[in-house]
Amino acid sequence: MTAMEPVAALMIKHRDEFETTVASLCLSSTALGVDALRRLQQLHTTLEPQLHAKWTTIQDLSPLPSTVHCGFLLETYAWTAVLLIALRVGQLFGALLIGPLLLGLLFNTGTLVALTYILLPVYFFVYNRKHAELTESDRRMLLLALALVLGATSGYLTSERMLPVDAPLPFVLPLVVAISAQALGVRLASNRRLFLAVTMGASAGVYMLFGAATGQLEMAYMLMVAITVTVSTVQLQLTIGDANIIVSQLSGLVLALYTQLLFLALFGSSKYHDDGVVPEPLQPF
Repeated sequence: MTAMEPVAALMIKHRDEFETTVASLCLSSTALGVDALRRLQQLHTTLEPQLHAKWTTIQDLSPLPSTVHCGFLLETYAWTAVLLIALRVGQLFGALLIGPLLLGLLFNTGTLVALTYILLPVYFFVYNRKHAELTESDRRMLLLALALVLGATSGYLTSERMLPVDAPLPFVLPLVVAISAQALGVRLASNRRLFLAVTMGASAGVYMLFGAATGQLEMAYMLMVAITVTVSTVQLQLTIGDANIIVSQLSGLVLALYTQLLFLALFGSSKYHDDGVVPEPLQPF
């Protein structure tokens, strides 16, 4: 019995240490939970008025403010069209050359998805806000580089997916908006409802004519046009409310990426569904 006393004492000691550790972990977990809840409440308090303001901006049908004139819309949307052309060029290179030869070797799919759809756009947004010394030209060149990079990565990520018809070309709509604003902006500045109807209606009309000319005027194509016009209307309203050229162009670029992703999710299929063979670089996706 005496020989067992050291063993019993050791067991009691370890039990006490274990209970102390568990209690400490419980306290730490509780503290972390309370802190996380507090941060979520702070985030909600911060975001709620901003989201309400954005929603109010989207619904605003008052006359166009003086900061949003024909030159502003022309400059904003003409360069947005350039960015979307660069995005498309990057996607072609990403799908056919850069992706299989470089991106697939350096990054896994999860990393590329995070970089393309979250991290790089957020980084540019923060960088643009922090560096006030950058000129407008500097910011545009950085946006152009971002469009090419996002095009390469998104082109590689979506290269095994295909649509039943070609999606509406994203750069057509900002071109139509820029031209419409330049031609009719002064006349329609006092009637925003009519301004939105004319610019977005003209864009939808161009898309429909293009679809009819190429024999793609199917239900999937018309739904994609409707989605594109709806998203672009919201983005135009936010642009009018914010009157920030660079932020508008960045949002146009990112929304084009997400719209393409939505099209592929709703209407897309795998290029390799017939034989079940997927090239090695594309297997993770």
